Amino acid sequence: MKTLKLSILIVILALFGSSAYSQSNRDEGIELYRAGEYEKALLILQARVEEEKRDRVAWNYLGAVLVKLSKTKKAKAAFRSHKGIYTENIPVYDRNLKITSKPQAFYSSKARSKGTSGTVRVAVEMKATER
Repeated sequence: MKTLKLSILIVILALFGSSAYSQSNRDEGIELYRAGEYEKALLILQARVEEEKRDRVAWNYLGAVLVKLSKTKKAKAAFRSHKGIYTENIPVYDRNLKITSKPQAFYSSKARSKGTSGTVRVAVEMKATER
């Protein structure tokens, strides 16, 4: 009986340990993204979403990494992949956002002189800060 209880405990620890490792692995991918190491972050975040398809945070950062790597179609797919995933613990913020960067769209002088127009797709990253 003790052997059975020990075996069950080992299985439970393995399952929870694996989940904790995966989340810390995701966190490592996020840190790599923030450090500008997009290729490394890509590999880790892709592995995370393969393992846990309902990880909304991993999908968002994967999309952001793909934007940074100019892989627009894949980024769109990543941002859409978690659509409909909902968890009760998603925080809701009711504070105004402070815009810290607002780069201008680039137009060549030739495009500007011809009056060229088009569609701009924007990826927005919001970060929480303590007050």
